[in-house]
Amino acid sequence: MKLLAPLLVVTAALACWPGHILAQAPLLDDVVKRASAYVAQYQSDFTSVIAEEKYVQDVRTAFGSVRSSTRSATVPQHAELMSDLVFVQTPSADRWMQYRDVFAVDGKPVRDRTERLMKLLTDTTASNSAQLESITQESARFNIGPARRTLNMPMLALLFLDADQLRRMKFSRFSAGRVDAFAGTIPAADIWAIEFREGKNDTLVRGAYDRDMPSHGRFWVDVNSGAVLRSEMIAEDPTVSGRIEVTYAFDDVLQMLMPLEMRETLTLRSDNTRIEGRASYSRFRKFSVQTEETVPAPRGASPAATAP
Repeated sequence: MKLLAPLLVVTAALACWPGHILAQAPLLDDVVKRASAYVAQYQSDFTSVIAEEKYVQDVRTAFGSVRSSTRSATVPQHAELMSDLVFVQTPSADRWMQYRDVFAVDGKPVRDRTERLMKLLTDTTASNSAQLESITQESARFNIGPARRTLNMPMLALLFLDADQLRRMKFSRFSAGRVDAFAGTIPAADIWAIEFREGKNDTLVRGAYDRDMPSHGRFWVDVNSGAVLRSEMIAEDPTVSGRIEVTYAFDDVLQMLMPLEMRETLTLRSDNTRIEGRASYSRFRKFSVQTEETVPAPRGASPAATAP
C-alpha cells in the first residue's frame, strides 16, 4: 500500500497538466481568423458560379394566417419565384457580389433567361456595374409584401467575416454547435456556434432612408478548417426586423460547400405583419469563358462562352 500512494499523486498531477494529457482547446480569436480566411478563399473559388433557386414567399399576420386586407385583391400574399443566382466579382475586382435574376413567377416566364444570363457573365466592362444594379433592383420587385428588400441573399452573412470587417465586430462563443447535415462527418465538439454583433454606426445593411441597421447573429464553424456550415443573420431597426438563416451542404460536382436552404423572416413592428420565405438551391455550375485573342480561329469556329 505504501507504493501506491506516490503513483496516485503522479497520475493526478499529469491529468491536470494540459500539455501532456489534454489537447489544447482552440482560442476564439484563432477560430474567427480561420473562418475569415475560409471566407476569403471561398469567395475566390465561388466566383462565376450559377445556381438555380426556388423561392417560396408568404405574407402572414401576427395570427399566422395569410394576410388579408383591402389591398389583398391587388397585392399577392403568396409567390413562387424561380431565379438564377449568380456570384460574380465587380468589374473593379474589389467586391464579391450575389445577384438574383428572376426568370419565372408562379410558373410564368418573366424574361428570356438564356440571353440575359450570358450577357451578364460575359460583360466585364465597368458599364456592367449599372446592369448588375439594375438586375438587383428589378429582381427585388418580385419579392412580395409591404417591405421592399434586397437583404434576402443566401451568403450575405459571410460579409461579416471579411477581414476588413472583423475590427467592427464583437465575437463570442455561444455554445457547442451541432449541424444535422454534418452529423457523423464532423465531430460535434469541433463545431462551434460563434455569435457576432456589429457596431451601431456605418452598418453593412442599410434601412429606409439609408439608416443604420445593425446586424447580429451566429456562425456554425468547423474549428479545424474554419468552414462555415450554417449562418444566422438578424438585421433590425425600430421599424423592421429581418432574419436570414442558411444551411450549407457539400456539393459533389464542384467539391465545395454550397448553400442548401435559406429561410427568411421579416417582421414589421407596426402591425406584426410577417413575411416568410424558404429558398432551396440546386444545379450549381461554374461559368467559363474561352477566348482566343491572337491565334485566328479555324474556319467555322468561334470563341465560345458556355454556361453548363
